[in-house]
Amino acid sequence: LSDGIKALYMPYEGISDEEYIKDFIKQIKRKNANSVVIDFKTADGRLCYTSLQENAIAASAALYDNDTVRQAIGLFSESDIAVIARIFCFSDSRAANAKEDIAVKYMGTEVNWLDGSDEQGGKSWLNPYSKSVRSYIAAVAKEISNFGVGIFILEDLQFPDGDNTSSATYPGEKKTSDRNSVLKSTLNQVKRALPENALVILSQSAGDASAGNENIY
Repeated sequence: LSDGIKALYMPYEGISDEEYIKDFIKQIKRKNANSVVIDFKTADGRLCYTSLQENAIAASAALYDNDTVRQAIGLFSESDIAVIARIFCFSDSRAANAKEDIAVKYMGTEVNWLDGSDEQGGKSWLNPYSKSVRSYIAAVAKEISNFGVGIFILEDLQFPDGDNTSSATYPGEKKTSDRNSVLKSTLNQVKRALPENALVILSQSAGDASAGNENIY
């Protein structure tokens, strides 16, 4: 990747289809790209591999067995294509619903907060103040790195941000102003879990990055 990262996004559904991957590799070559982005942890908390983590097991998060994932990564490696793992951090409704003690709560109750109405498909989020949640995200990154993946994109490394967040409460929160420090701590925990030469990329808009919003890293 001496000339920089030039990546195409491949839906995780393609991981188990060898012919699809081979066709996708041809597409990458035609685009003069050198990398592929795959959601290893999806926006709803599914994992494209089989994890040993308690939260993943409780959420029945696994999509594929690990041999299938290794075979897919091997096909890309044979063509000198780097695999980039995208990890959605706190927007994880599967784990939040399976283990409600690690979820964002509704107005201090035991009820899970949703980022929209039930009728509109609102989803639960994981609580960034939970040590279990932060350790889970770091452990997932480490497990993915064990497949030989060295580049990671972190999505939703943030508190929920929207019209109805005033009703969201976070067990363990002491003051709103320490939210960004919790996000920074999560990032550092992920980086410590990975090899020194791993590249970690935060996915965020330029506006979010410069606005000083405590809810976003």
